[in-house]
Amino acid sequence: LEDMPSLRHMFRIVKAAIMLNEPSLLEEMLKEEHVMDVVGALEYDPDLTAQQKHREFLQSCVQFKEVVPITDAAILAKIHQTYRIQYLKDVILPRALDDATYATLSSLALFNNVEVVSALQGDAKFLPELFARLDKHTPDDPEWKELVAFLQEFCSLARHLQQSARHQLFGRLVQLGLFNVVTRIMKVSSDHVKLKATDILLSVMQHDVGVMRDFLHRQDDKMLFSLLVREFIEGSAESGLPEQISELFKILLDPETMETEVEKNEFLEDFYDKYLHKILLVIVNDKHINKDGTRYVPATTLGLIVDLLCFCVQHHSYRVKYFTLRSHLVEKVLKVINRRERWLVCSGIRFLRTCITIKDEFFIRHLAKNNVFEPVMNVFFENGDRYNLLNSAVLDIVDFIRRENLKVLVTHLVEQYGHRFHDIDYVEAFKALKLRYDQAQERQGSVGPEGAADAAANPEAQGNGGAIRNRTFVFSASGEHVGLGLRRRREERGLDKEEEDYFDNDVSGDWDTAGSADSGGPDAQQEGPRPAPGRNAAAVGEGKQGSDVAAQPSGAGQAQQQQPSRMPRLVDYDEDEDDQGGTGNAPAGPPGVTPEKRSKEDESLGDSRKRLKGSESNQLAGAAGHAGKMGAQWSPA
Repeated sequence: LEDMPSLRHMFRIVKAAIMLNEPSLLEEMLKEEHVMDVVGALEYDPDLTAQQKHREFLQSCVQFKEVVPITDAAILAKIHQTYRIQYLKDVILPRALDDATYATLSSLALFNNVEVVSALQGDAKFLPELFARLDKHTPDDPEWKELVAFLQEFCSLARHLQQSARHQLFGRLVQLGLFNVVTRIMKVSSDHVKLKATDILLSVMQHDVGVMRDFLHRQDDKMLFSLLVREFIEGSAESGLPEQISELFKILLDPETMETEVEKNEFLEDFYDKYLHKILLVIVNDKHINKDGTRYVPATTLGLIVDLLCFCVQHHSYRVKYFTLRSHLVEKVLKVINRRERWLVCSGIRFLRTCITIKDEFFIRHLAKNNVFEPVMNVFFENGDRYNLLNSAVLDIVDFIRRENLKVLVTHLVEQYGHRFHDIDYVEAFKALKLRYDQAQERQGSVGPEGAADAAANPEAQGNGGAIRNRTFVFSASGEHVGLGLRRRREERGLDKEEEDYFDNDVSGDWDTAGSADSGGPDAQQEGPRPAPGRNAAAVGEGKQGSDVAAQPSGAGQAQQQQPSRMPRLVDYDEDEDDQGGTGNAPAGPPGVTPEKRSKEDESLGDSRKRLKGSESNQLAGAAGHAGKMGAQWSPA
């Protein structure tokens, strides 16, 4: 037909019908009896200058190959329909489809694939015939590549099955010898076929990685494990095979997915004892790094090795520590800093950052003891003040050490390279690191002999700053330093008896004695002068809450007889206006005061003194409660 306007109008009609996004309509249009007419109408796109020959391509150029004969006609029709759906959404209408229609077409293709895989799984003869042909042909036969390609696509589509059906299918494949077939492929096939084999392994491990670990451990000659390691360190960088195997190793070595003791112990022992040293040796034998090396290693391979070692440091604990001591892991990995590729130098710095990030005491002391920072700091100083990824990577390490206060590394960096930090003024990271070092030195020097003895007796408390924790510094009212809180508490306990004696005295009796002295009786001459109350408290230097009041103890025994002592009081009050200072007899009242008037005044003052006594007791109880919180032992009356 040469009626181009009508043909283009037909294109718009068919396109609009597809864009309705109706699954039942799409299934009808894509059936065997209608699909070629639909594709023919879509050849006349008005946006294109020339006619697209989609029917010719589908009928003449596309060839359907059956590596294993499929006898079910319905399954064959599903396979053809799935291919045409993919061709429609990826070739004919990629620009016109919206997201909803594209998702509907993808869902139709997925449902067809699941139905095909389920039907082939239910066929009792299909899978045994497939593996029989794989065993029959050699890698040199043309049919070998097609069989491997079919097995790869079959395993990839099997991931969309339900869990029970998927578990049954992969169990059947392993039983038929799937891993043995992969071993043959990795041994002698080309890189293109090996890439398909690693994709098969990834499909299996995404379902159950334990099956793969069990096979690698129990295989007699460990052939598959050795072949994977060989392709990882010697594979062509352009093939993409090392990248695929790197992802495979990360899944295999992930301890979060290990459930049995064989996986946790024996499998990891095989990797660390037999294969990891071979992987590490690749860095040492690189001629770009070592002039006596054996080969030129691609930078991508070295980057993958460093990335895998970072994974091991993050996820394996004691095994990677033992390997680090035995093989000098960190020092050998940092040799990649000598490469010319800047991204590879940053990869080595990232490995050092990983060792520091886990904040493990072993790695921290190992890094400082062996001075592994030397190549990193040298390349940093050589880089100068250029603002690039290398500069940022080293600054990030320094800032992390400062933030986390890794004291061993702070001391190591400042003592080894601090003389060069003064030249770096475009960032504050090194100044902050030096300040952190100075603060640590000041704290270390401020601990006295008593604190040092306590720290030596209790190293756990020393690590937590316990040399000065739970101690209170006490100062007198004049500001003189009295001692630590432990000494203060002993003094407070020594005052308890005197305080009790003070409050146990009969108040009225005291004033009766004073009255006798005023009258000039004999008791006044024997007792001597009554001591005037005064302040005698210790101020605690602990902020506003340090309100503990500690009265200084007076002499005891003969000292009290030789020199009059002042009775300790927790609450100060002004002296009585009646009393007069000085020594000798008790002061007499002012002239003109009769004994009857003085007796009334004594009774009034006695009542006031009782109220003051009650106030002092309440304050003492409050001080005892506060001191109980601070750890002091009080015994209030």
